[in-house]
Amino acid sequence: MSELTPRQQKFIQCYRGSASRAALEAGYAHRQEGDRLMSNPVIVEAIRQRQELELQPLIMSRHEREVWLSNLILDESQSTKERLKALELLGRMNGDFIQRHEVRAVSVRDMPTAELLAMLGEGR
Repeated sequence: MSELTPRQQKFIQCYRGSASRAALEAGYAHRQEGDRLMSNPVIVEAIRQRQELELQPLIMSRHEREVWLSNLILDESQSTKERLKALELLGRMNGDFIQRHEVRAVSVRDMPTAELLAMLGEGR
């Protein structure tokens, strides 16, 4: 990866969706510099990484969601309706409502006719 200049680093820090505005805030003389900077894949990747790091603390992990919902369920100051909704969401997250069916395949290719007729008669 090529070395970024201090002004390019400032552009990366200032970028919030508008390349023109970030270019001016970073000290470039013309707004058009933003478009030129956004054509540099190193800068685009650095912006993506910065945005990812900034969003990371805002996204709850599965465990954090489970703890939050569990606290809501156990909080008696919440309405029963809210507690039941949280309980349902927690159950859905953990797959408690998934129905599983066992399916067994039987090969009839080499089965004798008498056995096939017996199976049909039993309704299997």
